[in-house]
Amino acid sequence: RMGDYPTDGIKLSFIKDLAKGDLLDHLKLCDGTKAIFWDPKLKGPFNLIIDWAVLKQHGVKKMFELQEYIPAEVIENKWQSVIMLIRPNLPMIDMINKAIRSVSVAQRDKIDFHIIFVSRKS
Repeated sequence: RMGDYPTDGIKLSFIKDLAKGDLLDHLKLCDGTKAIFWDPKLKGPFNLIIDWAVLKQHGVKKMFELQEYIPAEVIENKWQSVIMLIRPNLPMIDMINKAIRSVSVAQRDKIDFHIIFVSRKS
């Protein structure tokens, strides 16, 4: 019966603010201009906690879906940090390996690659 349950519910805004703060803390650790590469299954949930304007204020120039290569745009624009937000599973890790190896060694030395593992339960 519905009358037996509290009416105020769970404070989801607290969870949202905590997740947003964690992501922004990670972004602050990354130097310069940033490109974010998303695990395709995470982009939707992250859109619920942080919007593009806030990411832009923290140096994010563009977001991409994680693929097996780094787009030339990232290299040509000399963005300093590539941040990959993924779930911790082997297919995603394999994709990151291929993406990083798609960049020449000389160009790889000019980019800081960051991997942020996101909890499997969120």
